[in-house]
Amino acid sequence: MLKINFIQDDTYITLQYAKNFANDNGLVFNIGEKVEGFTSLFWVIFLGTAYKVGFNIEIFSQILSVGFSIISLIVTYLLFLEVTKGSGSSNKNYLLLFSFLSVLITSLSGTFYYWAVSGMETSLFTMVYITIILLQQQIKLELMILLGNASN
Repeated sequence: MLKINFIQDDTYITLQYAKNFANDNGLVFNIGEKVEGFTSLFWVIFLGTAYKVGFNIEIFSQILSVGFSIISLIVTYLLFLEVTKGSGSSNKNYLLLFSFLSVLITSLSGTFYYWAVSGMETSLFTMVYITIILLQQQIKLELMILLGNASN
């Protein structure tokens, strides 16, 4: 059974650090105790800033996680198209179908779903990682085209 109203327990640790940071108590879980217990300094500061300007960061972190996960699926689709671009397949419909299937299979993964609604920074880093791979593929293709033209 899918449970959408779920936030990973580590998210609450991050949120506590973010609230203390926003309230000028420093990067601490408990005021007065100097213990680092968060997984991402960026996520703590980002959510702390959102808290400071008035966002409900419990909901905000979950919306961001879902949003970054959706973007990850879009980039996965584009990556599959990019990787298969030079495959020589005469039927583009198959490539589109398999690109869609790659997104469908990813989105149905329990692990992907778990982290998509977790409120943690995992979906942000997944999106960044997949985007870097896509850009690397595009640059590699452009470099191959440039080198091919230079040798002529």
